[in-house]
Amino acid sequence: NRSHNDHNYQMGKSHPDGAMMMNGKMMMVKNGQMTAMDRDMTMSNGTRIKSDGTCMMKDGTKTAMKEGQHMDMSGKLNHMKKNDDNMYLVPDDSKKPD
Repeated sequence: NRSHNDHNYQMGKSHPDGAMMMNGKMMMVKNGQMTAMDRDMTMSNGTRIKSDGTCMMKDGTKTAMKEGQHMDMSGKLNHMKKNDDNMYLVPDDSKKPD
């Protein structure tokens, strides 16, 4: 008997090949290994990513990758929800007694 557990994807383990903004730095992902991005990358749809996180689309549109965003080799931009708990942290200063 299969339950809803089929929908538990394990994105955190390894990301698809591409580029990712992590801790304010651009990282290159290849075969699940992350390394600092030291050169520009061009995706198969013509999008160019610079090592500072600037993306230049084939049509000339310029965007900047945000923390946690991942672009796969086809040029598709995804937002990785790897650490959900610290993405949605709300400061709880009001709860502290001092």
